[in-house]
Amino acid sequence: MSLESDLKAINTHLARIADALEGLLANQGIVSEPKADPKAKPTKDKKAPKQRVIGKPDKTDAAEPTFDDVRTALKAVKAEVSQAKVKSLLKEYGASTIGQLPEAKYGRIIADAEAAIE
Repeated sequence: MSLESDLKAINTHLARIADALEGLLANQGIVSEPKADPKAKPTKDKKAPKQRVIGKPDKTDAAEPTFDDVRTALKAVKAEVSQAKVKSLLKEYGASTIGQLPEAKYGRIIADAEAAIE
């Protein structure tokens, strides 16, 4: 076999693996459907669901506040008001550090932090 035929065989196998992987991801709901044949003419279907990019969350997934959201809110309080206010907010929720806050209280402490700045 020549190098050229070996490369064609490898490309064929890689294409089959990529198609199989896209099918698996579509079955798990990570992507909406496998990609179309790149040689086919593209069609615009406005009713087709958006294809979700792996590694980037949808904006709808970010409904719950995160640790970083709390940290950002408390940094703003520190910059606009004082470090003492940050400590008193944490103490209100029974914590001395952000890491000790229960996740269920993230939304409430963020709201209190925003209120403290206003």
